[in-house]
Amino acid sequence: MSEMRDAREFWKAFVIAWTLVVVVHLTYGLYVYSQQGQFTYVPAVQGIGHYAPRTAGNIINILIHITSATMYCNVTMKSLYYPIVVDRFKGPLLETRKGHFVWCIMAVVVWIFAFIVASVIPNFGDLVGVVASLFVLQYTYTLPVFFIIAEARLNAQETWFETARKYWIKWIFVFLCLVATVLGTYSSIRAMVLDVREGTTPSAFSCRSPAQPR
Repeated sequence: MSEMRDAREFWKAFVIAWTLVVVVHLTYGLYVYSQQGQFTYVPAVQGIGHYAPRTAGNIINILIHITSATMYCNVTMKSLYYPIVVDRFKGPLLETRKGHFVWCIMAVVVWIFAFIVASVIPNFGDLVGVVASLFVLQYTYTLPVFFIIAEARLNAQETWFETARKYWIKWIFVFLCLVATVLGTYSSIRAMVLDVREGTTPSAFSCRSPAQPR
């Protein structure tokens, strides 16, 4: 927004981009799942029948996901470093030599933790479902609205009950997000259990592709 001459241009760009995303996703989703829904895989490139294009798609997916994982890891570590290492444990600043050393250790720990989680849940679709319901939904919908309510409460110096009466619609929204979290997590875990029971997913710490027949 700071790079735009008029802040209102942000909303125009946002609405146009969001409309394009919704139209493309709906068109692609409705067509693919109505025609080939029972044969689809997550990620979608695994549904390609020929080996060469499927392998090319997997290579592109690997590069994209490595880039995304690196960016998310950087954001996660920055979000954890100053509030926890510097503020709570009085650790070194990130700009110092000791801070770089602590940063490197944190990077190794975060990547090991991510690898363990991804290996324990080998089915990509199940992993995406659990992550989306537990984290993506919270950071996108629940926490922003809750922080708005909390900031309004601090500015007005009111109790939670008084703030709830003023912002009851926002509280209903937070409650619905929490309900969606519970239902999404339950359905993801349930699907995970069924996939393992039916043998449609590889075992933990396995290198077998979910699309590879037994």
